[in-house]
Amino acid sequence: MRVHASANIIKNKNVKSVVVPNTGGQRGIAAAAAAGIVSGRTDTDVELQVLAEITEEQIGEIAALLEHFPFTVDRSDNDYIFDIQVELIGGGHTSFAEIAGYHTNLIQLERDGEVLRHENYIEQGDAHATDRTLLNVEQIVNFADGVNIDDVWEVIGRQIAYNRAIAEEGLRRKHRQYPVEVPRQQRPQPGQSLRCGGLRRPYERL
Repeated sequence: MRVHASANIIKNKNVKSVVVPNTGGQRGIAAAAAAGIVSGRTDTDVELQVLAEITEEQIGEIAALLEHFPFTVDRSDNDYIFDIQVELIGGGHTSFAEIAGYHTNLIQLERDGEVLRHENYIEQGDAHATDRTLLNVEQIVNFADGVNIDDVWEVIGRQIAYNRAIAEEGLRRKHRQYPVEVPRQQRPQPGQSLRCGGLRRPYERL
């Protein structure tokens, strides 16, 4: 397998060794590519949740794939800010896929040289970025004062649930993983309390 990616993708995913979700702590672009192969998801409606249902058995398969098959990662020839191309060769067949601009924007898909999908792509900078023009103190306060919580609870409630689950999992684990290299002096020390938003909670001993 060969992965060609834009420079910022290689820097953020490989140099910082970001942990790939649901892979038992495996890190980097090659691990992400192997996870995609093993998961075998073809239903496009799951979008960014393609790794959500990986099983314990599949985690072992991902590790074996990385150990026994060659994976190469290099820089894409395109000048796109966000570009990932994946080439796969095996069993007498070839495949190619490319996304650009953002994670779910598939612009090229090929199988054995046959083009299955092609979308023209023109770099548009921040066209797909989140609109942050209202994120100033005045607008935030006005929104907080006037919003009907029932109107936004579906989104806010889900976010609270996700953040709580992440926090509780972090506190529950005896041996923590730090996906990004956190300087040791910034990590919680044994017996140290976790302070967040004015709340105090005894930090689990490491």
